[in-house]
Amino acid sequence: MIKLNSLKIRIIIGIIFIIYLIIPFSIEAAEYSLIDIYKIALVQSERIQMAQLDLYISQKGQEKAVAGLLPKVTAFGMYQTSGVSEGYPGYGIKTYGLELDKTMSLGGAEIIAYKMSKIAIDKSEHDLKTVKADYLLEVTTSFINILRAIKAVEICEINVARLKNHRDAALIRLKVGETIKTAVLRAEAELSGANADLIKAQNGLKLAKAVLARLIGITEDYSIVETQEFVDLDDSQTINQLKDMGIQNRMEVKSLELTGRILDQNINIAKSSFWPVLSFQLAYSNMFLTPAPQYINAEGLYVGLSISYPIFEGGIRRMELNEAEANRRKAALALSELKKSLQIEIESIYSEYITQKEVLTSIASQVEFAKDNYNLVSKQFQYGLVTSLDVMDANNVLSRSETALVDTRYNYQLLLVKLKRATGTLLPDIETKMAEKHE
Repeated sequence: MIKLNSLKIRIIIGIIFIIYLIIPFSIEAAEYSLIDIYKIALVQSERIQMAQLDLYISQKGQEKAVAGLLPKVTAFGMYQTSGVSEGYPGYGIKTYGLELDKTMSLGGAEIIAYKMSKIAIDKSEHDLKTVKADYLLEVTTSFINILRAIKAVEICEINVARLKNHRDAALIRLKVGETIKTAVLRAEAELSGANADLIKAQNGLKLAKAVLARLIGITEDYSIVETQEFVDLDDSQTINQLKDMGIQNRMEVKSLELTGRILDQNINIAKSSFWPVLSFQLAYSNMFLTPAPQYINAEGLYVGLSISYPIFEGGIRRMELNEAEANRRKAALALSELKKSLQIEIESIYSEYITQKEVLTSIASQVEFAKDNYNLVSKQFQYGLVTSLDVMDANNVLSRSETALVDTRYNYQLLLVKLKRATGTLLPDIETKMAEKHE
């Protein structure tokens, strides 16, 4: 009976162990396309959430500006009494009422502040789009780096397979006495180096995936799918057209323009301080006195109107106006500098983009020639027409050209994305593709 129970326990433990081994392999890692990555990134990004809070704060600033245009209503009440003493009966006073008051500058400072709050909301919306565009460019760069790393691993795996085949061919020729041992040792050395490169490429892929996971805030394992999300630029567009597009579309330019408008209103507020301040007061009060006196109107409605103008305040109003005008000139200079910087940025990226586009075709041809050369040299080695060194050289040329092709291809894609970001079309393109996929 004891043996039977022990056998059952072994069987159960064996089944649990098998299930433990099978389950991890049956669960597939999440698979994401670039659009899927964008959707996750836009929801989980701390930077975007902070920019959204800035927009929220601007909206609340407008509500505060509206509140500044409205009068203030105050309810008040008071009760006061004194004790009775010899020859003095004492008294009691109870007062309550409502008071409405409003103070405003005749220069319209409150209205100007409301206009500023509306402009500030538009500026915050442009700033939010700028943060999104910069963040999505970073996400796209990280995504492309993963694709580059995947191709690097594939190239290293193919290189290891080629070197293994050559090593095996060298061993066969060594056994039949058609080559010397140094050819086999050279093949083994090259194979060891290729294995080391493969390990480095695999670790590079892990790092690239970890960078993207940290960037968009995912913790589980995942894989990516390469899709053609960005089409090439219209060849009919000139560099000057791209520069104009950047000036018109970049949110940074629009944000600085709105900053200039805000500072214009700030100058108007500084000028309004030279105008008098008008105060209006409307109050209702009711008073109860004990003992009740005669000839006193205990209940009444009161209206007050006053105007004030500071004669001397140490010149602070003039200083504030000069400061506001200086800030406006500073913003105009910053806008001018930004436009020049954008033109230089677009021209630099466009020049590199055209270069990579032309180089890509040449390297693709180079890879085809290198493949044909390696296949030919490998066959010649089997017949003893070339040495092992010739095979190694042909393999190295092929491996380098394949790596160069991958780097050029993904550099080209990355430059395309950067050029779209520089011209201000990256975010609209991404939003359009996300909407199309959602439909």
